[in-house]
Amino acid sequence: MVNRKKNVSISFRTTEEESEKIHSFAENAGLSLSEYLIEAALGKEIIRLDDLNDFTKELRAQGTNLNQLSVLAHTGKIKCVNIDSLLELYGRIQTEIKSALERR
Repeated sequence: MVNRKKNVSISFRTTEEESEKIHSFAENAGLSLSEYLIEAALGKEIIRLDDLNDFTKELRAQGTNLNQLSVLAHTGKIKCVNIDSLLELYGRIQTEIKSALERR
């Protein structure tokens, strides 16, 4: 979610069963209760794709590597970088994301 000042509180009553369900939904979505309720109330679709955890880690690592290469290129320490393996990885990630979305 976007960083913004949250200075308004909204409270409402539920039954014990409803409260347990809402907390369970938030936990299953991997969101805090506030985040879950805001997204649900604003009509946003809440999707959790556990299949992508390994790809997310790898994508973060590749982003770090790409950033380091960019710094080296801008400082003139390297002139040419072979990014074929990086492009292949991004293609695989895109395919896996599409596959995970189709399975849900």
